[in-house]
Amino acid sequence: MTAPRRGSARAARLHSSDARATASQRQLVEALSRVVRTEGFRKASATRIAQEAGLSRSGFYEHFASVDELSLFVLDGLLSEATALDLRARAATGSAQRSLPQYAVEVLLTSILDNRELYQGILLSDRVGGVVVHAMNRFTQSTRSVVEAIRPEQSETELELHAAAIGGSVLGMVMHYLRTDDKRPAAELAREMISAMPQWMYPSSGAR
Repeated sequence: MTAPRRGSARAARLHSSDARATASQRQLVEALSRVVRTEGFRKASATRIAQEAGLSRSGFYEHFASVDELSLFVLDGLLSEATALDLRARAATGSAQRSLPQYAVEVLLTSILDNRELYQGILLSDRVGGVVVHAMNRFTQSTRSVVEAIRPEQSETELELHAAAIGGSVLGMVMHYLRTDDKRPAAELAREMISAMPQWMYPSSGAR
């Protein structure tokens, strides 16, 4: 199979609801976490992850083009979960302007801090591949739907700008906490992160 065709097939599997493909992806995600936890991120090669997952090396490449792509897949899942919680919390109040979906930020930070070495590897790595640039895009995309829910009157340009600014701020703070090995609990860090956001994003940041 040629490289473009292989890439198209891989992309289709990433968005597939096929149980076998989903199971293999889950195995690879879990294998990545185990390898990083026991051997460090630098040891997390496609061959080593595939071996840990009980798959062949070619089995790894059926789903992911690289370890970086697998890492971003892990990050995507976390951001999707946090964004969904955020939007659900805002909708539940009946007013996005008065709600405080702090729990969504706590979920994001708790997962990152509970798997600190994995996310340090993903976000602080010096690996070639522009992982941080891609991570910035992921954070911006996840923030966009929240900003759009709060400020539906914004133009497309304003929406993109605010999403990029907030997504970049969140990513920057997460990277800071990882880089400094901050040991404070996620709830405290979430409050600190929210206090740095625009007032319209979290208008009641002093209350739970």
